[in-house]
Amino acid sequence: LGLAIDRIAKQLGARGSSFAAITGSGPNGALPHHQWARGKRIVPGDMVVLDIGYYFDEGDFATDMTRTVLAGRNAKPKPLQREIYTLVLRAFLRQFFVHARPGTLKACELDRLGRSLLTRAETLGFKFLHGTGHGLGINDHELALTISPKSRVTLRAGYCYSIEPGLYALRESVEEKDAFGVRLEDIVVLQQHHGWLMHTSMAPCPFEERLIDFDQLDLESRERYARYLELSPQVSV
Repeated sequence: LGLAIDRIAKQLGARGSSFAAITGSGPNGALPHHQWARGKRIVPGDMVVLDIGYYFDEGDFATDMTRTVLAGRNAKPKPLQREIYTLVLRAFLRQFFVHARPGTLKACELDRLGRSLLTRAETLGFKFLHGTGHGLGINDHELALTISPKSRVTLRAGYCYSIEPGLYALRESVEEKDAFGVRLEDIVVLQQHHGWLMHTSMAPCPFEERLIDFDQLDLESRERYARYLELSPQVSV
């Protein structure tokens, strides 16, 4: 799958990947940095984590994006798949639509906005295993800036970083046949508008609607979801 994505990216003008594509399906998706497994076939009903990034023009910054999809055009998601995916989506939307006055938003506080929603998944055997973001520049990971519980960096207009909450099945809590992972990631730029800091996505892309349990979305989350879709209505998953 990763090789197929590389071919498509190059047809669209990419001159090379900014990191080895992460393509984890089923239980392999529960490994945040899984790349590929010889002989592993994607089957209908698998959750598939796709984390890709490319360089396009000489001197360009790296790109990075993650979406989790359900394999199989006619596949129906399991209730647990929808519940976990929807939790991650809510966390993503909460972080993406942050509004803060300049000088008041620290990286650890942005991390907490998403992470606080994900702790409830531990009772289901899933856990968040990394920070909710990293800096981006010439390299895919510019670690002078991380969005994590320990980062005290004050985020300022012009900063570029990822927002990427995720949940991953813990092997000791979830049977391997039922294990999967979910991660959603955009690269954002923090910009100032009318005295407020807000995020702009570098490449907005819709989500896997089959995996969204809209009954889990409160009114605020529904409004945020609709606003996000308006950013890129011509793209579909």
